[in-house]
Amino acid sequence: YRRVSATHNYVDLFFEKSVTMKLYLEESIDYRDKLVVEASESGLGQSKIASLYSLHQSTVSRILKRYRSNGCQLPLPHSSTASAKPGLNPEDELILKAVISCGALSQGYESDYWDRKRIKEVIEKKFGIAYHIGHISWILKRLNFTLQKPKRTDYRQVVEQQDKWINEDLPSLKKST
Repeated sequence: YRRVSATHNYVDLFFEKSVTMKLYLEESIDYRDKLVVEASESGLGQSKIASLYSLHQSTVSRILKRYRSNGCQLPLPHSSTASAKPGLNPEDELILKAVISCGALSQGYESDYWDRKRIKEVIEKKFGIAYHIGHISWILKRLNFTLQKPKRTDYRQVVEQQDKWINEDLPSLKKST
């Protein structure tokens, strides 16, 4: 950080190019917006303001547009789409864990295996929340479920014939060689 010259007394500090502004709190965003608006009102152009505060010019433009649409009053309204929509709460997660533990047959599926697509369908049906299929893995991890691949077996095998071959035929083949 450096102090700005006396000719730019509307700003106390500015950020070097190498410093990235990470603004998560509303107060810090409001402060940034205030600095941008004050710089614009003092006659600086958007490009100059952007380079002064290490912002992109389009960000400065959006801030000034929100300022004008708010009747030139600070603080500026924050976008309601900036935060994620609420998902499963802890009670819902417990219910989902119980549903998964009961098996897929209990939910009307023909086979008793769970995959992400089926879990996604159950969440949408029971809780009315639509998740991307890629996010289902994170939910399962949070519920302490792990990926289990079924052991592959040949459906044509007859277990009795296989046991007979292992116990009777195979030893005779080994002795003869």
